Amino acid sequence: MNGILKLGQNQLATHPDGGTVFGVIPAIDRFNSAEAVIYLKGGFHRQAPNRPAAGYGIQHIWEGKKKELRKRGCHKADDIPQFIANLIVLGAEIYHDPNHDRASMKRITILRTSEGTLVLEPVEGDRTLKFHYSIVTWTSTSKARGIQVGVIEKKQE
Repeated sequence: MNGILKLGQNQLATHPDGGTVFGVIPAIDRFNSAEAVIYLKGGFHRQAPNRPAAGYGIQHIWEGKKKELRKRGCHKADDIPQFIANLIVLGAEIYHDPNHDRASMKRITILRTSEGTLVLEPVEGDRTLKFHYSIVTWTSTSKARGIQVGVIEKKQE
């Protein structure tokens, strides 16, 4: 097992530049939400027969997208933090798809056209991390879905 795959479900990955913050989502008026940081967690991945995959974080991204990631130069799970950091860039567009089956969870996506899309979920009520966004997964989809609700204006606090 790769080193990063040993992280606990809610243990935070380290950003390649140091620290644990991978970016900052600005306040989103549509959700009446405050500005919040983005974390990449160890997560988990579950795939039951005849069911869609479930999970979040590094485990979910690696186990569910390993083949696609390798085509993009992410050859091992330990490469995921750098791959994710490269997607969260200034000016990257943020979308919310009100027609998605999980729209009520206020999930958002960050679109980096040529590199794909990150799906993030807001996490409220965390006593330690406070309100933040957790990276759920990555997809190679490079087409925006839904309504643009913002752009990445700063990388880290």
